[in-house]
Amino acid sequence: MNVLSVRSRTMILNSILSSPIKSIAFSRRDERLGIGLKDGILTLLCPDSNWESVGEIDQSESCVSCQDWSSKILACGRMNGSVTLFDTDKVFSNFFVPVTEFTSNHPVRSLAFGASGRFLAIGDDDGVVSILSAESGWTFFNQINLGYSILSTKWSPAGRYIALAGAGRTVSVYDTITWAIVEEVKESISSIFTDTESSISCLDWSLDSKWMAIGGLGSGIHILDTFKWTLLESSANGPTLSAAKTDCLLK
Repeated sequence: MNVLSVRSRTMILNSILSSPIKSIAFSRRDERLGIGLKDGILTLLCPDSNWESVGEIDQSESCVSCQDWSSKILACGRMNGSVTLFDTDKVFSNFFVPVTEFTSNHPVRSLAFGASGRFLAIGDDDGVVSILSAESGWTFFNQINLGYSILSTKWSPAGRYIALAGAGRTVSVYDTITWAIVEEVKESISSIFTDTESSISCLDWSLDSKWMAIGGLGSGIHILDTFKWTLLESSANGPTLSAAKTDCLLK
């Protein structure tokens, strides 16, 4: 496990953990860095305490495949299909009693809070994205069925749209006011994938929501203009990344 300072460009932490790392996420104000491990432990590091481990959530032996933080809730998704929600104030005090738990019948590989923290999207291997609402105590609010394993779930910065991608060859974007799909996105993305084994494992929005970057197995890196939903740039046209396996895209 390595932590770098982006200001000094130096390594400030180099640590070997007990199990392979499967997910990493900072809390909203960097109070904690959550490290999800294959052995089911979610290790919490504190930047203000010289990056020491200040707590562990070890309530399951199932791999911590994904995690996300809102200002009030930490969500932890696992390969056994469980998603556990914790109150962040209590997490910061090392009190790890869940607020609630959501259970899917399939592994959960992706989850994300909306910008306001009022909604949580959970994507599983069955192709179902479940939307939970904070207003009703984190109960089921809506469901989107894409029919293929969901590997990446990203809300637009303002929270108006949600983009979903995975083992299929499309990125589907939904308007979260009407929950209707933006069809042009699906058509545009489908046209740039030719490899039968391609998948989209990661995507992200620019901060002003003007662009979307997508990447994955056999796909290279593609940039979309989200105003017109047209392809702006594709590394598949160049020699460097055309056959690359892209594991993640960072803001």
